[in-house]
Amino acid sequence: MARAHLVFRVDPSKPIEYDVKKLQSKIVDITRTWEDHLHAALIENHGEEKGARLFKNYQHAFASAYKEHFDARAAVFDIETMRAIEGPDGLGMSFYQPVGVDKNSFRFKVFQRNQTLELSDGIPILERMGMRVIGEHPYRIDLGEDHYWMHDFELVYDLPADIDVQSARHLFHSGIHYRPP
Repeated sequence: MARAHLVFRVDPSKPIEYDVKKLQSKIVDITRTWEDHLHAALIENHGEEKGARLFKNYQHAFASAYKEHFDARAAVFDIETMRAIEGPDGLGMSFYQPVGVDKNSFRFKVFQRNQTLELSDGIPILERMGMRVIGEHPYRIDLGEDHYWMHDFELVYDLPADIDVQSARHLFHSGIHYRPP
């Protein structure tokens, strides 16, 4: 048990209006752990039974570095991407544009089971697609005997054209699988 005492400095000349239930709800929400949010997001997306099963498998899988950079809702999509990987050499991918970034800024996540992606293989492919790689952050997602590596690339598209991420996603993913002769 813990008790918190908060003091808010307010302008006495302005009337204060607040919804106690809404305020209590927000306080409860900020005291929840990342894992609590993951559990709720998995159940929201998959229902009670499947969400609880997925949570049991993934509740300890994400390292603190991942949790600092991604919220639990992003983890739900990353879990689905990992679960869709077929075979030991399969890749999972997610090409997206975060909310609030410049129109030419993108992110690209690549998932691989039990091995890291060699950057000297991946970066030239991204560059041939017209992207500049600004940064890359690897994350290990540990499931006990099995683990995944997620490489999160920060990309910029410098050509004078707008990219519709939704329309380009399939073509982008297909381009990653292409290996030139």
